[in-house]
Amino acid sequence: MAALLGLELSPDPCSLALLREDGQLATRQFGGERGRALLHEIDGLMREAGTERAELRGIVVGIGPGSYTGLRIACTAARSLAYALEIPVGGISSFDAAIAEAGEGITHVVLDAYRGEVYHGTGACAQGEVRITQEPRVCQLDELELQDTQARVVCDPRLREALTHLKPQDYAPRAARLLELAVARGVTVHGDGFEALTEAEPMYLRAAAFRPGQQG
Repeated sequence: MAALLGLELSPDPCSLALLREDGQLATRQFGGERGRALLHEIDGLMREAGTERAELRGIVVGIGPGSYTGLRIACTAARSLAYALEIPVGGISSFDAAIAEAGEGITHVVLDAYRGEVYHGTGACAQGEVRITQEPRVCQLDELELQDTQARVVCDPRLREALTHLKPQDYAPRAARLLELAVARGVTVHGDGFEALTEAEPMYLRAAAFRPGQQG
């Protein structure tokens, strides 16, 4: 039975999702070393869903911004698997998935980019689709204007204390949301519509955000 695979490795825990032609959605979360665990977790998810690799018709991957290591592993694995199976692969911003996960309304996404800087983006979710009003960027935390009490804020745990006055929610993009957004943009479980997605390449807004030896 035809199916789509979703990979989101920018947050911790990571997540996978499998959407089958019959509408069944299977999901899995995992932690630990992404590189060593990923293929094992994909195989486990597919066994649980009763799906063979040969039945995959496309792969959707979260491209960040976010963890340098997670993005590199996710995009490399997605492209390699797609190449081996001769199926399409496409990317969706992890910020889009986080905004969709947060629910209806306007959401600010703020992630630690290290060296006193943050990744910031803003968007609104309505009827299952996300409209970005501020593309992901790198800036100083004190440059953000987040006093709009009507807007929701999601952030990673490292910034929770600094943003506690805004009552932030946890940053939680999920692979299932990637597949939901892909379908909303015209992708089908038979592998059509991937031209609506971006390339499966990590969104590195600032290479210096990665520090040698850093695994996050």
